[in-house]
Amino acid sequence: MRLRIKLILLIVVLTVASGGVVALLASNIMYNALEEQMEKRGVVIAQTLADHATPNVIDGEVVAAREVLLETVQRTEGTEFAYIVGFDGNVFAHSFEEGFPRDLLPQKHYLIHADNPRLERYATEEGFGLIVGYPLIDGMKAHLHIGLNASSLYNQVESTRNQIIGATFIAALLAVLFGTVLSRSITRPLEQLSESMRVFGGKGVKQELDLRGGGREVTELTRSFNQMTENLTKITASRDELDREVTERKQAEEELTKHREHLEEMVKKRTAELEKKTIDLEQANIRLKELDRLKSTFLASMSHELRTPMNSIIGFTGIILQGMAGDVNEEQRKQLTMVKNSGSHLLGLIDDVL
Repeated sequence: MRLRIKLILLIVVLTVASGGVVALLASNIMYNALEEQMEKRGVVIAQTLADHATPNVIDGEVVAAREVLLETVQRTEGTEFAYIVGFDGNVFAHSFEEGFPRDLLPQKHYLIHADNPRLERYATEEGFGLIVGYPLIDGMKAHLHIGLNASSLYNQVESTRNQIIGATFIAALLAVLFGTVLSRSITRPLEQLSESMRVFGGKGVKQELDLRGGGREVTELTRSFNQMTENLTKITASRDELDREVTERKQAEEELTKHREHLEEMVKKRTAELEKKTIDLEQANIRLKELDRLKSTFLASMSHELRTPMNSIIGFTGIILQGMAGDVNEEQRKQLTMVKNSGSHLLGLIDDVL
């Protein structure tokens, strides 16, 4: 196989292999990032829904709680269903139009804590979805679940992979054109040089080369070849002339050696600089991820520390007003009603602030 074809094939293979590796790595990185983003988004949606549905569950308002669930499912993109498990461990309200599915019936006597939401996968036609469980009141059985569809995640990853594959195909075509031009510029001077050397070796006839457009190295090689042929032609005239030409040749070789060593040193220096920049970028990426995690933790903690006590006050006040803790007189009922209304007002202010 000719050198020109080998160079073209090498460039194409390297381009296609690089594109395949990039497509695979980009798909995996993007898939993991989108899955993590979907989990965070699910927890935020569950927190917001828990804050709005808790008063309805405490007051036993099933219809109002179902309306809250249906509004959340319709308004929030990617949310397929939502349901609430009451204080008795049974389904209190849900968003399903054709009845609650048996495979989602809640397990009794297990608790979900706000600082450790329950994340479960479930099978769908497109792949899988994510169920996020979050407590209505931390430390009690009442909790809610929302189901998120991951089809958009698959679509984004597949779209990105297809774009990279298409770009790789275009790059392969460009690589063929580039390889053709590059191989021609490399092999043509070498072929002419080889032919001149063959003629000179067979007949001893001086061959003048004029190879242009092959780059600095080819020009240098052409000049050296022409000098060599001229020197070899003069060998028969004088031994002293031969010694002088050999000395000049050695000097030229020393210059080439120094040039090669200088190039190797420059390559090592540039490689070290690139490695340092890569490390700096990785460290900066780690710092950005840590700042994002701290921000999310701060918002979740503030939401939990402010909302949970208020929900507890409202919840237990409602329980007392319902007579579950014993009879209350009118004055006590009036005062407890004021406490519950004030707590609900304060909870609304907290929601507006957060």
